Amino acid sequence: MVLDDSLIANLDARRFSRVLAPKILGAQHLHELTLDHPLDHFILYSSVTTCIGNPGQANYVAANAYLEALIAWRRARGLTGTCVAWGPIGDVGYLSRNESLKDSLAARLGTPPLSATAALDMLERILAADVAQITVADLSWPTLSRLLPSASSLRFEYLRRSAGSGGSGGDTMLDVKALIAGKSLDEVRQIVHDLVVKEVSEILRLGPERIDPQRSLYDLGMDSLMAMELALGIEKRFGISLPAMALNEGPSVERISARLTACLSGAEVDTAGARDTLEDLVRTMAVQHSEDITAHEISETVADVRREALAGARLIP
Repeated sequence: MVLDDSLIANLDARRFSRVLAPKILGAQHLHELTLDHPLDHFILYSSVTTCIGNPGQANYVAANAYLEALIAWRRARGLTGTCVAWGPIGDVGYLSRNESLKDSLAARLGTPPLSATAALDMLERILAADVAQITVADLSWPTLSRLLPSASSLRFEYLRRSAGSGGSGGDTMLDVKALIAGKSLDEVRQIVHDLVVKEVSEILRLGPERIDPQRSLYDLGMDSLMAMELALGIEKRFGISLPAMALNEGPSVERISARLTACLSGAEVDTAGARDTLEDLVRTMAVQHSEDITAHEISETVADVRREALAGARLIP
């Protein structure tokens, strides 16, 4: 396995070739050199990313998709072949040497990685059943679906039904106004505070107990892309679009919660002269990355981001 992760727009032929070569050439050579041998098994290892995707890994997903296609080609010609698309395996190999990535994948999938023993036990069952292609991964659909732009597609219908959910929203689709109806102001503050902490912890991949409500979110590791994700999450969860100043001037859970509580309770909030939060964040990101962008392009970008967010997409992998 060779990784060279980047957004697909930044991947050129060289970076694709670097990642494709080990898997494609390795598999192709094994295929060609064993054509005259009566093999009991011809096993290739793919990745769960060919099923669910992974932002920044278009080249790696393409390499694994080739392995699955090669097995399909072999099977169509009467040759043996099995391709297993593995989910994360935590106690051996790459993830055992990269704890931060292992933790990130566990947060994204909602479950700890597989153990090598469990994976080998499953491999034995797969070979005994003579399966051509199969995905083996331990995941929590309610957790994964929040981060999966295609979660509502038909290909995941079985997972949605198995999880007892018709969609990918989970508790993000709570009716907040119904939740706070009849509550005292202090109770509303606590409900809003807890929901903001949950939103921030999911974006920063930190446990809720590690979110200091008084500390600036930027000090906790939030960047401009994450701030846009937070703005979208708040807009989707609370139905409130915060002014740019709320996220650009040292935001903290306490300050954001106070403003949301004021909005939900009908208090007067001074938003005079405040520009749209997402528009301001897009403009800030463009400046940071030295990109020339027109007002029309900013408006189009904001519209695209909002449309994708409403469809269930997440910006942070």
